[in-house]
Amino acid sequence: MTWQTMLLTMGEGMLRTCAIFLLTVLFSLPLGIVIMLLRRSRFRVVQGLTKIFIAVMRGTPLMLHCWRGISGRTFCSAGRSAATASRRSSSALR
Repeated sequence: MTWQTMLLTMGEGMLRTCAIFLLTVLFSLPLGIVIMLLRRSRFRVVQGLTKIFIAVMRGTPLMLHCWRGISGRTFCSAGRSAATASRRSSSALR
């Protein structure tokens, strides 16, 4: 592998990283503003639900959120048996 090939590959990787960063900022800023507005709501129920959401998001590792987002699993599937969930996730990977 030549230096030119390595630099070209690293440049492509850097451009992809920048694109992912811009998409993240594009989606996270409006989401953060919406959550802030919900947190400052006059309604106690909305404030409480938002506090719970924030506590859950702060209390779980980032990799768990990434895994949930990639695999598409939700907390609703927790009631299913482990075999069903395992079969479902392994068939999605094929």
